[in-house]
Order: sequence, then C-alpha cells, then structure tokens
Amino acid sequence: MILPHEDVDIRRLTVMPVTVRRKLAESGGRLAEGEWRALPQLARQRLVDMRVERAVERRAFAKLIGWLRTTFLESDAQDAPTVDEGTFVWRASAPPPALGLEQAVWQLLGIDARYALVVAGGEHERRRILEAYDLTGRPGAS
Repeated sequence: MILPHEDVDIRRLTVMPVTVRRKLAESGGRLAEGEWRALPQLARQRLVDMRVERAVERRAFAKLIGWLRTTFLESDAQDAPTVDEGTFVWRASAPPPALGLEQAVWQLLGIDARYALVVAGGEHERRRILEAYDLTGRPGAS
C-alpha cells in the first residue's frame, strides 16, 4: 500500500515505501535504501504486496529479505533478530501519548499510516501525514 502523503518516486518504487519500512521493523529484516533500488522491480513489488500481520508472516518476510539480499545483492543472508511484538506501538488500540492524537483519529488510520506517524521526524511531518488523510481538525476537515 502506498500512502497518500508519499510522492511519485515511492509510487514508482524507486524509493522504499512506508509499508516496506514497517514490515522491516516488524520482521527484524534489514534493507538499506540503496539495496532497495538495486532489487528488481518485481521483487520490490512483492515486498510491498506481502502480508506481514502474524508472526509466521513476519518470519517469512525476514527470510525473503535474506534470500533477496543473497540472490540479488551478493550480500550474506543474516538471521533476522527476534522482534518483540510489544514494541509495535503502531498496532496498539490507543495512540502513543507523545503523538497527542485523539483515539478517534487513531482508529481511522491504517497500520501503515500509524507507523508513519510513530516514526515521523517531527511535528511538521506528522501534520503533513494527517493532512493527507484530511484529519487535522482544521475547518473543512472531516
């Protein structure tokens, strides 16, 4: 899934989308931006499309990352570290207090948008993400 606030380079998959960054965080996989660009287009699309909701899917995603690194990047495959699901604050039913979001707004957001808000570099970036969803609370917002 490509989020509304992501630009054309992300839509073309020349830049790693938020959904893949979230999946890497949840699976313990590692893939740098330059490595992402070195992968074939179909491999990048597969990483975007792959489900990573359950533990077994996260392990499969990490294994796929390892295989892609070995096959296309001539890099040693490394076992992904075990990731504690409790650290996935973007999956919590309530927003992290530091974000200052209302529960109702948090519930409207998909998992990738929540992840983007949690890892956003600052208030300006969070505001830009919320504006893309028309959730800023400004006049005319839904």
